[in-house]
Amino acid sequence: MLEVVYGIVILGIIPCILFALFVIALLLPGGAKNHESKVSGWAGFWAGLVVFALYVVTVAGRIQLPQFQVGGFPSFHLGGFALGLITGYALPHIMWIVRPTRLLGILTLIISATTLIALFNYLFYTGVRGFVIYFTLSVLLGGLLHLVFHPGVIRAITSS
Repeated sequence: MLEVVYGIVILGIIPCILFALFVIALLLPGGAKNHESKVSGWAGFWAGLVVFALYVVTVAGRIQLPQFQVGGFPSFHLGGFALGLITGYALPHIMWIVRPTRLLGILTLIISATTLIALFNYLFYTGVRGFVIYFTLSVLLGGLLHLVFHPGVIRAITSS
């Protein structure tokens, strides 16, 4: 039973959260109100994909087949958890500030590149899997906590 739950978390939930963050980067430019923000957002998104491609080409020689055995559970990574919690809590506010500006491109570049690189490393480098697990879950937790304390930020983001 433990293997099933662990498999669902490792093979399903964590990759889905990372992919959802990537989708946020994909959706941000489309909702920008002015043309400059929209162009900047799309340019940043595509630049993030280029950064990811450059990363993959750089590390291609060290790729390993994905391994998801339950043999050992990752140890707690306080740094990954704390960094993710802070990032997740700040992200909705940053999106609200940046969305109507040309800085949207920088934000979409960062989100698209880091989520794809994290997902790639999560799948192919078991040494960083523990860090990515705690970082990813705490980003989601931080974002949800932000919404608990500031539920109006969603309306502010979508209307800006």
